[in-house]
Amino acid sequence: MSAEPERRPGGRVTAALLVVALSSTLAACAIRPSDTAVGSWRPPAAAASPELSLSPEASAAPEWPYPGQRLRNDEVRVQARFALLPGMHAFNTRVDALVRGAIAQAEMQAGVEYRPEVFASGAGLGERGCVTGSSRWPAADVLADLRTGPAGGTGVAIACDAIAAFGSIAGQTIRTVAGTATDGATSDTLVTLYADTGTGSVTEGRELWLDGAAERIWLEVAERMRRDAGALSTAPLAQPDAGQLGLIDAALDHPVVTVDGGLGIVVPPGVTSPELLALGLEATAEPTSVVVRGDLLAETASETGLAFTGSASEPFSGPSAPPADGVDCTLVPCVALTYDDGPTGLTERLLDDLRERGAPATFFVMAGAARARADLVHRALDEGHEIATHTWSHPQLPKLTPEQVTEEVRGSAKAISELTGRPVTMFRPPYGEWNQAVLDAAGLPAILWDVDTNDWRGRTVEELIATAVDGSRPGSIVLFHDTHEASVDAAPAIVDGLRDRGFTLVTVTHLFGGHVPPGAHRTG
Repeated sequence: MSAEPERRPGGRVTAALLVVALSSTLAACAIRPSDTAVGSWRPPAAAASPELSLSPEASAAPEWPYPGQRLRNDEVRVQARFALLPGMHAFNTRVDALVRGAIAQAEMQAGVEYRPEVFASGAGLGERGCVTGSSRWPAADVLADLRTGPAGGTGVAIACDAIAAFGSIAGQTIRTVAGTATDGATSDTLVTLYADTGTGSVTEGRELWLDGAAERIWLEVAERMRRDAGALSTAPLAQPDAGQLGLIDAALDHPVVTVDGGLGIVVPPGVTSPELLALGLEATAEPTSVVVRGDLLAETASETGLAFTGSASEPFSGPSAPPADGVDCTLVPCVALTYDDGPTGLTERLLDDLRERGAPATFFVMAGAARARADLVHRALDEGHEIATHTWSHPQLPKLTPEQVTEEVRGSAKAISELTGRPVTMFRPPYGEWNQAVLDAAGLPAILWDVDTNDWRGRTVEELIATAVDGSRPGSIVLFHDTHEASVDAAPAIVDGLRDRGFTLVTVTHLFGGHVPPGAHRTG
């Protein structure tokens, strides 16, 4: 039997890093590994590794490839930040269920029914999506921080971290904390989800591991700690009890795929064993950062886990999609910006500004102008905007015969559809004039507005911004014309101002949940 060496001074292990094989420093979404390996013993000086953690300062999050979401309701006392994946129905449905479950919890606590809410200008809600590191903050900080917590730090907070964006894979952790910033959390849950944008499948973190992975990884962690303490014994470690396995087991629910093809986990405090206690080492007092690679990864990771780690170094290749894809306007407060009479020589600059901000709009185009500037119409569609008709010649429709209305509306819609290869499903009546006979002859829903910027009256940029931003409410349809330079000049500030109040910008069809019903509509 080998003798254990004398105890080292300061016998407390605060953190350990398990690295199976030599590796380079990790970049985004990864824990920086040590340059030592588990599995072949080295002298203590060479085996020592720096103390590491998954604090925001110690790791960088990947850039989420799509617009983030944010909602707040001070009456129900809830704030949520999350990210969706365009075109990924299964992933978005899972995220939606988590957010709605948290809102239901807040509704029960507040005794008030949730509804999308917006705030006065200056609310500061323009920053969207995940707050890096928030899934690892103390619960009280999640509740207290103005970026994540409910009003006054009391209620329910939904926070997220982007953890992966490589190959066809995107990953996110979603954390739900309920309670008060002063008295502490009454509940605190974390879910880790990975989506494969190539197959449409959704994988929870636990599915990246094989059964039995917890015991195998625990033994490696404990052995590493023993070697780092200077022990020379080769005697097998005692098998971990249920409590020790539970520490690793909990960590396996939330793996991070590291950029060099490992799986990183953060083990809660409390790792110990009889052998470590015999060396005078107390149970770990802080989380233990662990990265599994090489042979150990092959022994513990599932087929899916190995596939993910195998593509970790690839650039993200997920599909492009409309900016508002996946947005639910019964969950977040939505508003639709609309532009009439184009396209014109100003439309290209407007599209540039909207693209820079990832903001969709709906264009009610004149069929003749659309034919003349087909490139702008195609570009608008490609960048996630919506195209509908504003007739051929901008007449007062109620003064026309039914046959003339049909030609102005249905005829122009057909011409635009032939140009774009996509159906035109609605129209805007010129001057907002319509009656039932017009609707019957047009055969399409008529889209009006509840926020009229009166830009045709020569209003200033500042006046347009104030009208559009301050006058909108959830479900509003805002009227502009991309024939007026001031309307185009105002667009960036209007988008920013609406988001600052808490709005999410969508197309008109999206405002109606993907299908505009028959009739005439002023709001969603």
